[in-house]
Amino acid sequence: MTNLLKIMAGVVIAGALPFVTIHAQEPALPEQALQRVRTYFEARMSSRYMEQNCHSTTYPGWDGLPLQECTYGVKGSNDPVKKTAKVIMLNATPDQLARWVVSTCLEVTGSAATRCTKMVSRHIHEQSGAQFPIAGIVFEDILPADGRMEVYAFRNGVTVRVPGVTHRGTQQPTADEIQKSLNADPTTAFKFARIQGTTREDYQANGGTRDVAALAWLDVSRDLYKAAWDHNRNELLVAWARAYADNLASAPSTSSNSVMTNHAAVGEFETPWADEQTAIVIDPFQGNTINFDKMAEDQRVAGIIHRATIGDRKDTKYAERKAKAIARGYKWGSYHLGKPGDPIVQADFYLATVGNTPDEVLALDIESLNAATDMTLANARRFITRIREKTGRFPMLYANQAVVKEISSQFGRDDVFSKTPLWYARFKSSVTDFPRDTWDTYTLWQFSSELNCKPAHPEQCLYRVPGTLTDMDVNVFNGSVEALRQAWPFKKE
Repeated sequence: MTNLLKIMAGVVIAGALPFVTIHAQEPALPEQALQRVRTYFEARMSSRYMEQNCHSTTYPGWDGLPLQECTYGVKGSNDPVKKTAKVIMLNATPDQLARWVVSTCLEVTGSAATRCTKMVSRHIHEQSGAQFPIAGIVFEDILPADGRMEVYAFRNGVTVRVPGVTHRGTQQPTADEIQKSLNADPTTAFKFARIQGTTREDYQANGGTRDVAALAWLDVSRDLYKAAWDHNRNELLVAWARAYADNLASAPSTSSNSVMTNHAAVGEFETPWADEQTAIVIDPFQGNTINFDKMAEDQRVAGIIHRATIGDRKDTKYAERKAKAIARGYKWGSYHLGKPGDPIVQADFYLATVGNTPDEVLALDIESLNAATDMTLANARRFITRIREKTGRFPMLYANQAVVKEISSQFGRDDVFSKTPLWYARFKSSVTDFPRDTWDTYTLWQFSSELNCKPAHPEQCLYRVPGTLTDMDVNVFNGSVEALRQAWPFKKE
């Protein structure tokens, strides 16, 4: 039984950590965890970019709550001038956010450990800056991430379409558009409910029974946010956390239904391939040799990600091996080796070669930071955004330690790189210096290649896949073979 269940109404069980009670009828929460999360959000209040020129207001359906109407301005890096709009918000204080986060971690993982509270807090910050727009316009640079702020109308914490408001428009909204964003009836409700990005599916999987179809999702989002206000429990945050419970736990999940076993997630960057339960993925190109009959002897090899295109050229073995691999039951993926030149042209060429196959991993390979030989990071962002526009999902990003460090330093938790599943290249048995500013962990770790697996000394190779030579790139998946099959193709929409 967790401390959350043991300690009610301020009665502290002997031996427990110091607790603080917010409401007499609610479970007490550990003060140390509360302070940790409170400090996190206090340090990030400046990211609430819409909290400008605010005054108290009211809005239908939100009676009695301290709403703020704000008139704010924001300028993207490629916007010629600052854009302005109005938005009505109900933003939680750092103390309220801390109570939601700690309560959620206790309920979902049984602990208010740093790992869970940090991941939940960071997710809220990345998704919304802890801003809850009830009505009005939110400017964001998302689709595409090109330095120009786009117009998104909101209602009850959810992106909506409103007649007369240009959805994803990049021009300064007119006075009429601003007024309609506040008062006109929406015609479409999109997927994610703020402040944490809970989906309809997350809500239903967590036991939600209310109708969430179409515009009904707006009422659910409103009612549950209102119910959470000035209380410890936020049902929509709990629903999101349950969907990612294995990643939030302070130890690997033992559930057979778990999609990820969290080797890297709990800091185990040390020979995860030594665990015979982890899945192996190879990523060949036309110069590699594959004997499919012999490779079948290794049941851990579950997926193949083959080079499809190189700049403006095709890999000559891609199509042939795709047919063979799929016929034998392997999960299939492809990657584009990014080169100097127009990244949009390269992205379109890559997609034209592989097609928009829903079950195929899509990936971009950035080999180095040398702009003379490889795609630059700026162009990589444009490539990724183009793939996202064309397919509705973010591709994986293949990057070595130097590239990951540079992305982490330059971009942090941006809206492009941080959305991509990381395919990490590091040819050693143990990693103690993984940069965590953009990614918390890897999805695939390429740990063996011709760089550290030499024909003259095959005994020194970290892993050998039967039916291949020492030049084969070998990757470990952050989970079991069954988990890999469930997670493939690692979609992030």
